[in-house]
Amino acid sequence: EVIEPAIYAVRTADRDSAVADRFAWLWVTGLAYEAMRLNEAGNYSAAKELIDWNYSRVRKFVEGFSNARELLATLAQTQKRVSRRWKGRSKQEAYIATK
Repeated sequence: EVIEPAIYAVRTADRDSAVADRFAWLWVTGLAYEAMRLNEAGNYSAAKELIDWNYSRVRKFVEGFSNARELLATLAQTQKRVSRRWKGRSKQEAYIATK
Protein backbone atom coordinates (compact mmCIF):
# COMPACT_ATOMS: atom_id res chain seq x y z
CA GLU A 1 0.00 0.00 0.00
CA VAL A 2 1.33 3.43 -0.94
CA ILE A 3 0.58 6.00 1.73
CA GLU A 4 0.24 9.63 0.75
CA PRO A 5 2.69 11.95 2.60
CA ALA A 6 -0.08 13.89 4.36
CA ILE A 7 -1.73 10.69 5.62
CA TYR A 8 1.67 9.30 6.68
CA ALA A 9 2.36 12.46 8.70
CA VAL A 10 -0.98 12.12 10.53
CA ARG A 11 -0.43 8.42 11.22
CA THR A 12 3.06 8.96 12.61
CA ALA A 13 1.93 11.90 14.73
CA ASP A 14 -0.85 9.84 16.28
CA ARG A 15 1.15 6.71 17.05
CA ASP A 16 1.96 5.64 20.58
CA SER A 17 5.67 6.40 20.88
CA ALA A 18 6.36 3.66 23.43
CA VAL A 19 4.75 1.03 21.21
CA ALA A 20 6.50 2.38 18.11
CA ASP A 21 9.86 2.37 19.90
CA ARG A 22 9.36 -1.21 21.08
CA PHE A 23 8.35 -2.27 17.58
CA ALA A 24 11.45 -0.59 16.11
CA TRP A 25 13.74 -2.47 18.52
CA LEU A 26 11.99 -5.75 17.74
CA TRP A 27 12.33 -5.05 14.03
CA VAL A 28 16.04 -4.24 14.28
CA THR A 29 16.85 -7.20 16.53
CA GLY A 30 14.81 -9.51 14.31
CA LEU A 31 16.75 -8.35 11.27
CA ALA A 32 20.02 -8.78 13.16
CA TYR A 33 19.07 -12.29 14.22
CA GLU A 34 18.10 -13.35 10.70
CA ALA A 35 21.25 -11.76 9.24
CA MET A 36 23.38 -13.65 11.79
CA ARG A 37 21.69 -16.90 10.80
CA LEU A 38 22.50 -16.21 7.15
CA ASN A 39 26.06 -15.35 8.15
CA GLU A 40 26.35 -18.57 10.12
CA ALA A 41 25.30 -20.48 6.99
CA GLY A 42 28.05 -18.71 5.02
CA ASN A 43 25.59 -16.65 3.00
CA TYR A 44 27.28 -13.30 3.60
CA SER A 45 25.82 -11.50 0.59
CA ALA A 46 22.25 -12.45 1.55
CA ALA A 47 22.90 -11.27 5.12
CA LYS A 48 24.14 -7.91 3.85
CA GLU A 49 21.27 -7.60 1.37
CA LEU A 50 18.71 -8.27 4.10
CA ILE A 51 19.98 -5.24 6.01
CA ASP A 52 20.34 -3.17 2.81
CA TRP A 53 16.75 -3.87 1.79
CA ASN A 54 15.34 -2.88 5.19
CA TYR A 55 17.63 0.00 6.21
CA SER A 56 15.73 2.81 4.48
CA ARG A 57 12.41 1.44 5.75
CA VAL A 58 13.68 1.37 9.32
CA ARG A 59 15.16 4.86 8.88
CA LYS A 60 11.79 6.23 7.75
CA PHE A 61 9.96 4.52 10.59
CA VAL A 62 12.30 5.80 13.34
CA GLU A 63 12.55 9.33 11.98
CA GLY A 64 11.97 11.66 14.93
CA PHE A 65 12.66 9.02 17.61
CA SER A 66 15.05 10.14 20.34
CA ASN A 67 17.01 6.91 19.85
CA ALA A 68 16.88 6.84 16.03
CA ARG A 69 20.65 7.22 15.77
CA GLU A 70 21.23 4.28 18.11
CA LEU A 71 18.80 2.04 16.21
CA LEU A 72 20.35 2.88 12.85
CA ALA A 73 23.88 2.49 14.21
CA THR A 74 22.97 -0.96 15.51
CA LEU A 75 21.65 -1.91 12.10
CA ALA A 76 24.70 -0.49 10.29
CA GLN A 77 27.10 -2.27 12.65
CA THR A 78 25.24 -5.53 12.15
CA GLN A 79 25.44 -5.12 8.39
CA LYS A 80 29.17 -4.52 8.54
CA ARG A 81 29.73 -7.65 10.60
CA VAL A 82 27.45 -10.06 8.76
CA SER A 83 28.76 -9.19 5.31
CA ARG A 84 31.89 -11.27 5.99
CA ARG A 85 32.87 -14.22 8.14
CA TRP A 86 32.10 -13.37 11.74
CA LYS A 87 33.09 -15.51 14.64
CA GLY A 88 34.16 -15.12 18.21
CA ARG A 89 32.82 -13.63 21.37
CA SER A 90 31.21 -10.53 19.80
CA LYS A 91 29.06 -12.72 17.54
CA GLN A 92 28.05 -14.91 20.44
CA GLU A 93 27.10 -11.88 22.54
CA ALA A 94 25.16 -10.30 19.67
CA TYR A 95 23.32 -13.55 19.03
CA ILE A 96 22.27 -13.80 22.68
CA ALA A 97 21.18 -10.13 22.71
CA THR A 98 18.80 -10.66 19.78
CA LYS A 99 16.86 -13.43 21.49
